[in-house]
Amino acid sequence: MYGGVDTLARLCDSFGTDNIGICWDTGHANIDLEDQSAAISFLGNRIKCTHIHNNWGVRDDHAPPIYGNIEWNRVMPALAATDYDGPLTLETHCWYITDDMLRSFAKHNYDSLVYLESLVKTEVV
Repeated sequence: MYGGVDTLARLCDSFGTDNIGICWDTGHANIDLEDQSAAISFLGNRIKCTHIHNNWGVRDDHAPPIYGNIEWNRVMPALAATDYDGPLTLETHCWYITDDMLRSFAKHNYDSLVYLESLVKTEVV
């Protein structure tokens, strides 16, 4: 456990500069049972980058976004409301070895990001 979003915010603020920020890791936050939309809203512009992946709240599976129980319809609008304009950096694991399977995995991840970006226009519930 990292100490929660209050600790992250205090640590980030202690540097007194906008050059240091937080990487919001959706999978790790899910394991820590964070209310991600509330945490993202609280952290606001301190979030400078992302690690986007999913899990079922038990293990750090690094699964593609649609495999797990993260409520993306709440996470993405909350992230957009912070004016985050950085990339959605996928942190998904792939064990495929053939070119066709790798291409399929890459396309699936790309399509997942397109879906997540479409949720930005959704209001936080």
